[in-house]
Order: sequence, then structure tokens, then C-alpha cells
Amino acid sequence: MHRINVLFLYIRLMTPYQFTRSLGCFLILAFFTLNTAKAQVEPHAKGSYFNKNKINFLSGGNLYSNSSGINFSTVHGIYLSEGLAAGVGIGLTDGAKYESTIIPVFLNGTLSLANDGKMYLSGDLGYSFATDNLVKGGLLGEISLGWRLRIGKFAVAPEIGYRFDVYKGKGVERVKLDGQSIIRVSNNNVTKYMNSFSTGLSVFF
Repeated sequence: MHRINVLFLYIRLMTPYQFTRSLGCFLILAFFTLNTAKAQVEPHAKGSYFNKNKINFLSGGNLYSNSSGINFSTVHGIYLSEGLAAGVGIGLTDGAKYESTIIPVFLNGTLSLANDGKMYLSGDLGYSFATDNLVKGGLLGEISLGWRLRIGKFAVAPEIGYRFDVYKGKGVERVKLDGQSIIRVSNNNVTKYMNSFSTGLSVFF
């Protein structure tokens, strides 16, 4: 319930442009997923289609620990064996925790930790593209642990994990202006390393 309240609070704090942009990207991802999910054959069979869609909240960590972010992502790939799947993913990350909306593009690996396929370990590694000209994206990664609950031909899974982002943003500098010392945005890019705790929900097709 707390996470749901945070989601609604975050949506209320969005500008109309941010809300429209985030909603539009989510609908595009959902449309793409619904149309490609039909390609699935027998679940977990080697060579069968793999699709994972996730919404997760990012909080805590070393930078902007009092702020939060929200991430939408979709992964499409194949099962390399009954317990191991690999694919390519794309997402959208936004929120006060980030200096810019970013678009992560990444490789994903998902490994089942039990014979029934319920508990799994998932890892992402890729690069983020920033939409703000003052910010440059960089390396990102995420590792998470989830529990799959199958419902018919799809499954839902709560997840907890850890994510890190590397990006270049504008730094700050102290200068003297009219005899006063002020802090202003620097023209030099500063590399920042940010880690976050992740909690979310995934849907598998």
C-alpha cells in the first residue's frame, strides 16, 4: 500500500509534459509486448520465446537518497535452456532521483534457482541515454531476486534488487561575484556513480 501511495504522489508531482511522456512510452512498450507475446511457444522449452515486463521503484542509495525514481522496462529474448533465458531490453527511467529522464538499453539474463522455476535471479547490463542535453548517460546494471506466480499463460513476480547508474552531469563550483562567494553550476562534466534499492513487479509471458 505504501508503494501505491508513493506512485500516486509521484504522478501528482509530475508536470503535464512529464506525465504524458511517461504514459506514452509505457503504452508503446505495452503495445509492443502484447503484439509480440503471441509468438510464445511451450513455456521454458529451449528456444522458446521469453518476455519480461517490469515496473520498479528506485530509492535510497548513495546519491539523492531522499528522492525516488520509477522505471518501466521490457525484455524480449529466448530460453537457452529450461532454466536460463537471455534477451535484449529497453526501458524508461524518470523521477527526482535522476537529473534527466534516461532510456536504458541493456542485455538481460534470467536464471531459475529451483526446478519449479518460481524463484529466479535476473541481471541487466547496458547503457543509458539521457534526454537532457546537459547530462550524458553511461553504464548501468541491475541484479534482482524474484518469485514467479504463474497464472495461466503468464506469470507475475514481485522483485527486490540493486541497481547502479554511471552518468556525467554538471558539477558545481564556488566563485566570487561582486565580492560575494556564490555556488553555481560548472561547465565541466562530473562523472557520478549512483546506486539504488529496487522493488517492483514483473510480468512474464
